[in-house]
Amino acid sequence: MNPTLLKYLHELFAFLYVGAILSAHWNVLAARRTTDWNQRAALFALNKRLGLMFAVVPLVLLGVVGHILAGVLGLGGGTLRLADELWFASLILSLALEIPTSARLAALAANATAEPEGWNGLLVRWRLANGLQLLLFLVLLYVMSAPWNA
Repeated sequence: MNPTLLKYLHELFAFLYVGAILSAHWNVLAARRTTDWNQRAALFALNKRLGLMFAVVPLVLLGVVGHILAGVLGLGGGTLRLADELWFASLILSLALEIPTSARLAALAANATAEPEGWNGLLVRWRLANGLQLLLFLVLLYVMSAPWNA
């Protein structure tokens, strides 16, 4: 396979993934600024869809293309294993915490006229998941680019 095409796809999926995470972050900031609970519900429902379509799918494709690229370039060993572990942690974090929490926040906000019980706890949990995903991505970015700089 063409390594240039694989590098392009790898970077494309990485940008899609991080773009979805940052978009979700900005949606939460917008939800915090509004007092309309219907708007908050819409923003968190959008975050759920962003997570499913534009975070998880590119993240899975990022891992697949990354492995193919590593094979083509003859890379492997500890760096690839570390990238796999960080990638898997990001995937689990997204599927087990961020997306379900977005769905719960959207459901709570949809029927609310005032701050619902458990809102702040869920919001803290969502922020933690989002922040950890951004941190994991920065570490992954370093791990993925380290072989090119060696």
